[in-house]
Amino acid sequence: MVLFSVLSNNLYSVLLNGHCSSVSIMRYSNQTVVQLDCVCAHHPTLLHTHSQQGMKAHSIVLQENPSSITPITPHALFLQYTDAHGTRHDPEIYPRPHGEVYVCGVMEDPAPPPDHPAEVCPTHGACAMLQQAAADVSNTLNTILENTMENTQSTGGVEYTQGVSSKHHAVLVQEQACLLPTSPDNAPLVGKVPGGVQGLYVAAGHGCWGILNGPATGLAMAELIVEGHAHSVDICGLDPGRFVKRLARR
Repeated sequence: MVLFSVLSNNLYSVLLNGHCSSVSIMRYSNQTVVQLDCVCAHHPTLLHTHSQQGMKAHSIVLQENPSSITPITPHALFLQYTDAHGTRHDPEIYPRPHGEVYVCGVMEDPAPPPDHPAEVCPTHGACAMLQQAAADVSNTLNTILENTMENTQSTGGVEYTQGVSSKHHAVLVQEQACLLPTSPDNAPLVGKVPGGVQGLYVAAGHGCWGILNGPATGLAMAELIVEGHAHSVDICGLDPGRFVKRLARR
């Protein structure tokens, strides 16, 4: 028996005798991947479920003024910053080659993701806070327009200025936002997809720690698929079916 299962508006799987035989991504690339075992390591906009959310993270890109007296040094900064409203943030500043600086660290509460990643728009206030934090850390990263008064002279009690110039210490190049995949209990989803479908797995929801936890997650998934259980890493608490069980108890 072949069953066509809709996992979301964008992701479809073909079940053959209760076993996942292929996955089709219809909206983005219209591609079908035929595989006996399928692992969904997905972005939150791809698979809409009650257990998958997206936390909006903001970032900005600054460009150092080439004429800056104090150039940016190649040091990453991990800060604890309190804004003008008394709210604490944890911004991070990463210098890049050629005077470019990446600043991130303002999160918004998790919410259901939109249908497409391009629909994730930055919140201006969050990006403005990152600009202010960068300016407070270093004058070289200040994007606020300043007026510089030069050669102020006085003649007969009247002051006048020759050469009024405006300059930026840095230029705001980009404001952006993305969704970090999360779950209601902030733990990743690693294991078999609930519902009795064989050969369909999920490995997602790591938030901002996906790169760090990726190797261990990959090892656990390989063991689970090939050997039937993960023995190098304890993933019992990461079972995607935990949310189904909680809903059934209500």
